[in-house]
Amino acid sequence: LAKSLSTGNSKSFFVRQTKINK
Repeated sequence: LAKSLSTGNSKSFFVRQTKINK
């Protein structure tokens, strides 16, 4: 469960960064 949560947070952060970059 902890691993899944960490991955979800990382994905959200990555998507946010990508949006800002674009």
